[in-house]
Order: sequence, then C-alpha cells, then structure tokens
Amino acid sequence: MRAVVNAILYLLVTGCQWRMLPKEYPNHNSVYHHFRRWSLEGVWEEINTVLREQVREQAGRQAQPSAASVDSQSVKTTAVGGERGFDGGKQVKGRKWHILVDTMGNLLKVLVTVAQMNDGKAAIESKEQPTPCGSGTRKRFYRE
Repeated sequence: MRAVVNAILYLLVTGCQWRMLPKEYPNHNSVYHHFRRWSLEGVWEEINTVLREQVREQAGRQAQPSAASVDSQSVKTTAVGGERGFDGGKQVKGRKWHILVDTMGNLLKVLVTVAQMNDGKAAIESKEQPTPCGSGTRKRFYRE
C-alpha cells in the first residue's frame, strides 16, 4: 500500500498522466483503482480531518473550528463534463471553486459550483452538508 500512496503523491506533484507513471511504481490501473475507491469512501477527507484536528490541538485550540473563511475562483470550462454558469463579476463562463479554511488556514472543504454561485451561498451550502467524520458545525463564516 505504501507504494500505491507514493505513486498517488508522485502524480499529484508532477501532474503526469496515469499511464505515464514510472515503472518503479505499481501498475497505473491498480493505483487508479485504489485512488478512486479511497476518494469514493471519503478516505482523503478523513485523513485531512485527522491531520487538521491534530494541528489545531497542537496550537492550543479546539479540534473543531467555530469560524471559517471562504474564497473562490472562477474557471473557464466547456459544456462537456457538467453544469456551468456565468460569473458576471469576472466575465467568465464556467465553474467556480470555493475553498473553506479555518482561522489557521487549514482546509475544511472544497466545493465546485456553477460560476454564478456567490461565496455566501456556497458557505451556507457547505454548512448544510455534513462535515467529515460527524464533526461539529461552524457558527461564523467570513468572506474574502
């Protein structure tokens, strides 16, 4: 399993295609299978949650944040691959990703929406979604 994790980290750092994975790593089909399974099962979110809680506790804070900050970026996309919208402020037709972080800058959640979704609505939508591992809810959101 360590070789599979190393292969996934290699792909993340280099940005290479699955099929271009060097021979010292397991077969790309096997690596992709594990990556996809772990993604669907929420393993990556769980790892992020555990690490974030450890960092917060080491800094003398509560494990679960009571406030979060949200920011977004609009990205041009084609109609292929799902919904898209128009961000009037940025004059971009596509999608928008919203990043939620706690007050220490630790990642809480990433949402991908149509471009016209504003940060406030995305923050409310993320608050209504269950947080990883059944953790608490945030009480305050700040927009950047």
